[in-house]
Amino acid sequence: MGNIIQHFCTESINKICECVAEVMAKHQDFSVVTAKVKEETDQLGKDLCNFIIDTVEQAIKNDPLRPKEWHVQRTDDDRSINTLLGAITYKRTYYKSAHGKGYCYLLDKVLGIEPYDKIDTGLKAASIELAADISYAKSGEQAGPVAISRQSVANNIRELQDIKVKKNTAPKKVLEILYIEADEDHASLQTGKKALPKLIYVHEGLDLTGLRHKTKNIHYFSSLTKSTEELWTDVYQYITDNYEVEKIKRVYIAGDGAKWIKAGLNWFRNARFVLDRYHLNKYVLKATGHAPQYRHKLWISLNRADKDAVKEILDNLIENVLTQADLKEVMDVRRYILNNWDGIQIYAYEDRTVIGCSAEGHVGHILSARISRAPLGWGIPNLENITCLRTFKANGGKVYDLLISQKKEEREPVEIAPNILRELRKKVEDKSHLLGIKLPIIEYGKVTPLYNILKELQGA
Repeated sequence: MGNIIQHFCTESINKICECVAEVMAKHQDFSVVTAKVKEETDQLGKDLCNFIIDTVEQAIKNDPLRPKEWHVQRTDDDRSINTLLGAITYKRTYYKSAHGKGYCYLLDKVLGIEPYDKIDTGLKAASIELAADISYAKSGEQAGPVAISRQSVANNIRELQDIKVKKNTAPKKVLEILYIEADEDHASLQTGKKALPKLIYVHEGLDLTGLRHKTKNIHYFSSLTKSTEELWTDVYQYITDNYEVEKIKRVYIAGDGAKWIKAGLNWFRNARFVLDRYHLNKYVLKATGHAPQYRHKLWISLNRADKDAVKEILDNLIENVLTQADLKEVMDVRRYILNNWDGIQIYAYEDRTVIGCSAEGHVGHILSARISRAPLGWGIPNLENITCLRTFKANGGKVYDLLISQKKEEREPVEIAPNILRELRKKVEDKSHLLGIKLPIIEYGKVTPLYNILKELQGA
């Protein structure tokens, strides 16, 4: 490792310094410097990774207990894996178990590299993170210095499992009122049919301190393939894990009145339904399209929760329809309003703790922005995982942590003597050979601001 650091300090830093001087002399953009620094530090990173790989490989070979467990079958087999630093190529030894456990590359096992992996976990996580927001092709191109194919990104997303943020271990909150809002998106499938991914989110009300009101401590749930019961089970589990449920006096469940949303009322005591006024407005416009003079009067009656007045207005609209199509629309609106009357009158009879519903905006931001605003055709497995992935990220989840946790669960332990890590640690900790490194720009260069900075860094 000393040679690697020595080379970086003598060659790479000189190149960077020459680049700085050229930028200053030619009044170039500073991005030239940052690009050069990245190029040199990436190469340093690759060299260090190769050093670690070679050290582990030698430690395995030299382990005195290894021959009792594994016999050498072949040496110097090439392997290449794409990483965030670029492609890293190395050689490894193929071993046969002395106890009939088959064959394997012990180096790959120790490093956690699967037999057919061409992409390391870091680069895979970066591409998946990007794919939650942009196309598979673009995410594969932008994730790292080595492009990943569109199909590889799609495959990596399809293999994701249990995409959710782990249980909160903090003390449970005491809260009197909790809000749950829900809606669904409309996505196109490759078959030409439509799919309806569902979105539910829990929050603690509105933060009114800023110019824009924001929901407090929001947490999302989404799925295309889960049943209504499974989805509400996840919501209920989250609430019981994070709140003192017996101290919650009221749970408001807001949405457009769909059966799957109202099903949430069965999960919480003191739960009340709140009709999303965005959808109510759509129905009011639909009912009064042929007679707009009734629109204002209908809204006044709805806001007062005057059910008799609302019925009378709708009956008048029915009497004045001009076509069968208009009649069907008004009848649909009448049925919708009366079926959701509890969610309408709650605005008039409750206090200010009723805050309405903003589900349409959240669906647009969390789901539609990726899955339905572009002319895409989805397969169900990847649509499900992209849907869950976007809520996972919105909840603060990190894809890299998710992949690592899944990898630990799947990974089989390798029985090798502990001498390997001990020998590696000794080589890394032995820094005595690094103390004498000198930078040519400091030893022979003129006294300049750059000289002073590097001098201080060396002293530190």
